Amino acid sequence: MAHVGGWWPRTNTPEIAKLARDAVSVPGVTVGTPIVAVSPAGVVDGTPVAGAWTAADLLAAWP
Repeated sequence: MAHVGGWWPRTNTPEIAKLARDAVSVPGVTVGTPIVAVSPAGVVDGTPVAGAWTAADLLAAWP
């Protein structure tokens, strides 16, 4: 069964590199859990994520 969870720091300053390092402290996450990003502006090339989507991508995928 697949699960999707969210993460956002209390400071409201998302740091993808920090998430990758600290993700294992999120309940249910293991070192094999892929990290993906959803960002209104997208992500810069080279960001260490398994996938990245914009809000427009998500809306376009909605049936």
